[in-house]
Amino acid sequence: AATSTVVLKREVTYMLDEIEFSCSDVGLFPVTVTVTDEGGNQAECLSVITILEKELPELLGCPPAMEVSSEGSLCQAAIPDIRGSFFVYDNCNSLVLSQMPEPGGYVGLGKTVITLIATDKSGNSVSCQTELVVTDPESPNFTSCPSDFTISELVCNPVAYYDMPVAVDNCSSYRDWE
Repeated sequence: AATSTVVLKREVTYMLDEIEFSCSDVGLFPVTVTVTDEGGNQAECLSVITILEKELPELLGCPPAMEVSSEGSLCQAAIPDIRGSFFVYDNCNSLVLSQMPEPGGYVGLGKTVITLIATDKSGNSVSCQTELVVTDPESPNFTSCPSDFTISELVCNPVAYYDMPVAVDNCSSYRDWE
C-alpha cells in the first residue's frame, strides 16, 4: 500500500506596531512585532529597528573668496565666522556647520583656504572651500635714502655708486637694492 504525506501550509501574518518613520526616528527605534496564524493565535516580540538616513545634504552656495586687511603690526588677521554664508539643505534639518580653520584664530599675510562642512545627525556631510586673502594696507617707509649724486662721465654704460637705501614696513624690513 502506498502512503503519502500531506503537508498543510498554514498562513501566518506579521505586523509591526509602527510602519512609518520620519527623520525624528533616525537611530535605534523599538517596535513590537506581532505574528498571527489562521486560527487567530498571536505572539509578540520586541525588536529594535535601525533607521538610517543616507541622503547627503545638498550644497546650495559656498561663500565667495574674501579679502581683509591685516591688523597693525601683527601682520595677521582674525579668521571671520563665515558659516552663516554657507547655504546647505538637508531633508531632516539636522545640520551642524563647522569651519576649518576655526573662526577667531589668526592667519598671516596671503591666502588661506577655509573649508566649510555641513554634517547631519546621521554623519552625512557636504563641504566646500573658499579663500581668505590677508593684505597689508600700510605702505613701507624709507629710513634712509641715498644722498643726491651726479654721474660726471657719460659713457655708454655708466655705473652709479651710492649708499644702500633702507625701507621699513610694518610687516618686514627691506634692503634688497643694489
